[in-house]
Amino acid sequence: MPVWLATKCGKVIKSAWIDGKGLPGRWAGLATKELPIAWQPYVVPAHPSATVQPMGIKTFDHDFMAACDGEGSV
Repeated sequence: MPVWLATKCGKVIKSAWIDGKGLPGRWAGLATKELPIAWQPYVVPAHPSATVQPMGIKTFDHDFMAACDGEGSV
């Protein structure tokens, strides 16, 4: 199950636990004994004006987008 990991060098990456199969396990993207400084479940946020249509296609409310002032606010 994927998670977001925060690393000691300031990066945030999508990762998952890799079982070592007889060796020590590790987080994907990190060195064998490297540990994240924080983690949270992997969730990809949806744009507030996005809607999901049949077949999983995302579309945007163009009237909402036209009301934006170019800075992403309304």
